[in-house]
Amino acid sequence: MVDIYISPTGKDTNPGTRQEPFATLERAQLAAQQATNDVTIHLRAGTYPLSQTLTVNAPTKHHITYQAYEHDKTSEKVIISGGHVIVEWQQNHDIWETNIGERDARQLYVDGERVERASIQSLPENTHVTKTGYTVPTAEMPQWQTPSSVELVYRGVYPWTEARCGVSSVRHDTDSTVITMTQPAFTWAHELYNSAWDGNTSSGPGLPTRIENDASFLTPGSFAIDRSTPGQHILRYAPRADEDPSTTHVVLPALETLIRLTNVRNMSFKGLTFADATWLLPNRDQAFLHYHGSGYYNGTGEINKVVVVEDQAWVTVP
Repeated sequence: MVDIYISPTGKDTNPGTRQEPFATLERAQLAAQQATNDVTIHLRAGTYPLSQTLTVNAPTKHHITYQAYEHDKTSEKVIISGGHVIVEWQQNHDIWETNIGERDARQLYVDGERVERASIQSLPENTHVTKTGYTVPTAEMPQWQTPSSVELVYRGVYPWTEARCGVSSVRHDTDSTVITMTQPAFTWAHELYNSAWDGNTSSGPGLPTRIENDASFLTPGSFAIDRSTPGQHILRYAPRADEDPSTTHVVLPALETLIRLTNVRNMSFKGLTFADATWLLPNRDQAFLHYHGSGYYNGTGEINKVVVVEDQAWVTVP
């Protein structure tokens, strides 16, 4: 049995012993793959930030175990994080701001608590749905600060779904405001979301149930990310009354996948917490057209129709 130790206070130039531990999972994994016997990698207490997905694709004949230090006893608290800690803020009136470069996320954690993505309810009831988006009476249309960063959420197009589609642009005319949605996603949504149920029929996604991610939506304890300038994304957070930028711990999830194992056997993880992953799939031009479960439509192949489901309904499915 080979024992390897890592610690947030260690160094990757160390030998990886209890007294002189490594610092990173990557260094420990390299040492484990070079071993000829079963390996236990002991992680001391603390947070291990990942700058990129930890990828393991080389099969080993021996067993590798990642575990919190003294897992079989008291077990130290170990967190594997895909997040980026925000350390510098600029205050703009009541809002905290920081440039996060190319990073993006749908989640933000403040002092260990997930906070809300800034949002408002749906568009006005007299909004007209078009093939490319929506037309809203200008007098009833709120001013969004960065329309191309806004995302529309459609919960319950089918009772079990929550689709997401981004806004491409907003044009204000004298009488009406034209919202153009991301393509090809919105066209696909019209194809996908057609249903008949209990005497009611629907065509297309309809009006959104929630509108997210604009600075104009901010309320205390919520955030928005301005993506209007590529590579210069701006995170904005509306703090709560007791929060101070110099002491509040803020983590922006940065990785979608923390660990990827391919063709791997004989590997286990014990007593570890995996945290701070994000989800960016809806950012694509294809958006996220949820069907049910983990299924979503990505525009490939034919649109198939299930004509009768238990003599109750038919739905269009990918």
